[in-house]
Amino acid sequence: MAIFFSWGAYFLNFGAIDFTRPTFQEIFNLSADKGDWGTFGDFVGGLTNPILTFITTCLLIGSINLQRKANDLLVDDSISQREREDVRFFETSFYSLVEAARNEYSNLSIVSDGGDLLREADAVSFIEKLIVESPNVNDIGTIFDDLDERSNLRIVSAVRAFCIPFKLISENCPSAKKDMYRDIFGHLIPVKMIHLLCLAESCTKWSFLSYPRSVGFFDVEAYKEYICAVKKKNT
Repeated sequence: MAIFFSWGAYFLNFGAIDFTRPTFQEIFNLSADKGDWGTFGDFVGGLTNPILTFITTCLLIGSINLQRKANDLLVDDSISQREREDVRFFETSFYSLVEAARNEYSNLSIVSDGGDLLREADAVSFIEKLIVESPNVNDIGTIFDDLDERSNLRIVSAVRAFCIPFKLISENCPSAKKDMYRDIFGHLIPVKMIHLLCLAESCTKWSFLSYPRSVGFFDVEAYKEYICAVKKKNT
C-alpha cells in the first residue's frame, strides 16, 4: 500500500499521463534514462521507508503489549495454581487433624462419684457440674487438675487434640481463608467439647490453648460469657 501510494504521488506530481498515445510506455511517459529511474527509486524509498518503519514500530509495540498481557495472565494463573495447591495441602492435614481430635473426644471418659463411667458429653457435663454448679468452688484450677488426673489425663488429651487444628489454621492456612476455616472447625467441634475448651481456658494455663486464642476462637460472645462466668467463681 505504501509503495502504491508513493508511485501515485510521484506520477501525480512529476508524470505526464496521456491515454491518447499508442504504447504503455508512451501513455505514462516512462523514461528510458537510468538516472530518471534512480531518482524515482530514491523518491519511493525516501517516502515508503518512514511509513514502513512507523508501521513496523506500531506492530512491534502491539506485539510487546500482547506479550506483556500474556505474561501477566501466566503469572496470575501460576499464583492461583500455587494458592489452590496450598489450600489442597492444608485441607488434607486439617481434616486429618479434625478426625483425630474427634477420636480423642470419643475416648474422653471419667468415673463419677457414684462409680459410673461417663463418656464424651456425659463426662463434660459431670465436669461442668463440679466446677460451674458447685457453690463451694474456691480454686477451680486445682479442681480441674484433679479431674484430669481422675480421667487418666483424657481431659488434657482431648483439649490438646482440639487445639492442634487451630495451630494449623494459624500457621499454615492462607491468610484470606483463616476466618473461614476457623468457623468451619468451630461448627465441627461437638458442643460439649466447646464447653470443655472454655473450661480449660478458664481453669488452666495450658500452653496449647494459645492456638485457639490466636485465631480468635474464644472471642465469640457466647464463649466469652461462659469463660467469664466460670472465672467469677474463683474470685
